[in-house]
Amino acid sequence: MATHDSNISISITLDAAPAALFGFTPLHVAEVAAVTDRVRAFASAKEVDADATLSTATKDALKAHFAQLRRPGLVKLGFRATGGTPETWVEALTAIEQTDDDWYGFTCATRTDADIALISAWAETRTKLFLAQSSAADWLASGASPPAAYAAVAASERTAVIFHDTNTENADCAWLANRLVFNPDTFSAPWDAAIQGVAPYASNLTTGQRLSAMSKHCNLMLPYGPSPAFVDAGVNLAGRPLYELVSADWFKIRLESKIAQAKINASARGEKIPLGSQGVSILRPLVESQFAEGEAAGHFVPGQTSVEFIAPTAADIAAQRIRATGRAQLSVSARIFEFDFNFQRTAVNEEEVA
Repeated sequence: MATHDSNISISITLDAAPAALFGFTPLHVAEVAAVTDRVRAFASAKEVDADATLSTATKDALKAHFAQLRRPGLVKLGFRATGGTPETWVEALTAIEQTDDDWYGFTCATRTDADIALISAWAETRTKLFLAQSSAADWLASGASPPAAYAAVAASERTAVIFHDTNTENADCAWLANRLVFNPDTFSAPWDAAIQGVAPYASNLTTGQRLSAMSKHCNLMLPYGPSPAFVDAGVNLAGRPLYELVSADWFKIRLESKIAQAKINASARGEKIPLGSQGVSILRPLVESQFAEGEAAGHFVPGQTSVEFIAPTAADIAAQRIRATGRAQLSVSARIFEFDFNFQRTAVNEEEVA
């Protein structure tokens, strides 16, 4: 039967589904004869123990993550094949990345400095953070140069080295999990910290060795007050506090996600993000809200952020490009404490004479 219902046409467009937030999850890369599955995930030490396919060394590394007072909710495990035609560490990491890229900080089951240098070069081209453990005596020796194997990556921003004289210990895994447990959406955690589940050095370090290692930007795990294992100073090979790098990476990753979501939603509605004031009115709140979240989490000093959108030039119009510049003052974590007191026999506060 004919009706006039066709006079009414209703079309509904939904915004794109919310993007899954990138997780600042730790990853450990272990060695196996043959890779059957490239990446696994574990939520507890109990799950690690239940996996009969893992070696004792791999289980120990994973359980070092879960030995911290604040345990991570998830730890990922990637594999490097050593049988047949062995994979290089870089080949394995690239294959892991292609399978599952939702992780941030990572450790590897190698204590060989030449391997660490190659992995460091790989990490430098990614938005990742590599924590390595080395037992090289040159870190402790007098002189300003790190071990020779690190010559090409001596100023790497995306690699941090922690010294331990026992290669079977997992100070790197414990340190990574201990810090990444603090979600950067809500905490800007410093990277000097007390860690658990790692045996002390087999040989005590001298003050000179401590100063030498730290001058080369090698992190040490030593007693500090009531803590028997405190990692100081929490820096990368370039000497930068790691929390600064995490803050920068967090801001970049989260802002990219917000802008991509805004573009997808506008396109789904058949709308543009126009060059000029209209586009700025859409994008400015995204940048300002990201700065506000950074201030609330302790990444930035409150009130010390700014963003400025640049008027589009002919080249910008040709490239369909919106540009902006911004600044933010990083919140600095105190690490060195100096106090000067004078104790004397005479009164400090003279009483008033009646």
